[in-house]
Amino acid sequence: MLNVTDTQGTIFDVRINEATDKNKANVVAHFSTGKRNQNGSYDNMSWNVKFVGDTVEAARALRANGRIKVMKGILENRYDKTTGKTFLRLNVLDFERLPEREKDTTAKNTGNNGMGTNAIDNIAILKQRLNSSTPEL
Repeated sequence: MLNVTDTQGTIFDVRINEATDKNKANVVAHFSTGKRNQNGSYDNMSWNVKFVGDTVEAARALRANGRIKVMKGILENRYDKTTGKTFLRLNVLDFERLPEREKDTTAKNTGNNGMGTNAIDNIAILKQRLNSSTPEL
């Protein structure tokens, strides 16, 4: 188990799990972070996250592409005996919502088919296109 503090990133694939007889309510999502490497480009990482305890109610309002800052979290590496697999997950104990970043419009001016300049932006743009398309009659 490792402690995580002051880590910013983008939320994707938010799923709300209501309480059952066996489990308390929680919110799960994917959390994307990036780190600038020595040549100036970014190494992007994706994490499975679970909002637990007092964070569940606030996490219900999160939407895809929302930015957050994890103030306190615990990174766990759990082994599932039934599947024989190990799962890495960040349990979020405290977080803040951040203002959305302004979109990078330079790609639209370079003939790059409206795509962004990094993988995270491209995923967000593709998801927006999928969600905004309407079937033709």
